[in-house]
Amino acid sequence: MGANLDFYSTKSYVDAFRKDYDKYGYEGELKTALTTGEGFKSIGVDFLGENETEIGYFSGIFKGNNKSIYNLYINKDVFGEQKYRIALFGASLYGEVQDLSLININYNLKNNDNGASICAITNCLRPGGKVSNVSVTGEIKNIGLGEGSVGACGIICYNQGIISNCHNFANIYAELNDDTLTARLLCRWNFNKSGRSTIYRK
Repeated sequence: MGANLDFYSTKSYVDAFRKDYDKYGYEGELKTALTTGEGFKSIGVDFLGENETEIGYFSGIFKGNNKSIYNLYINKDVFGEQKYRIALFGASLYGEVQDLSLININYNLKNNDNGASICAITNCLRPGGKVSNVSVTGEIKNIGLGEGSVGACGIICYNQGIISNCHNFANIYAELNDDTLTARLLCRWNFNKSGRSTIYRK
């Protein structure tokens, strides 16, 4: 990143009113598409196919250069669809994310398998998966309406990689509407956590 990015500010876009991003799944004016409706689409494939064989991943190096991303908005309801794992990056991270602040994120999820600020899984199938010097503020919410489980996580939900000097200050909220559901509020291995974490069962 060469500069801070604020999804709500037209100054963060080359052209906030472009309408030709339909090939990336955005309809209408770009700024409006990123801040309303389903909002931002995870980098990399964000769903699991049959038997969890179609797992998307990011394998590059994302250098935040100590910059900040403000007001990242994701609103995803996948009731009756495939399981999704929602984050800045898609289902799995085999690459690196470093030196980045996510400020005032707003993830409003329903029926997602896992939701996390950076990525749901690191390093689950091949070497890699490093997250360092990342901090997060805002809110991550995941509401389960059917059978299965939901997860809401500060940085990473399942970590098999290396996480260092990362801090979660986001409020984490998981709501379960069925006794068979479980919540996983995980901020696991090598990073600090604060903010409010809540499990609510109706």
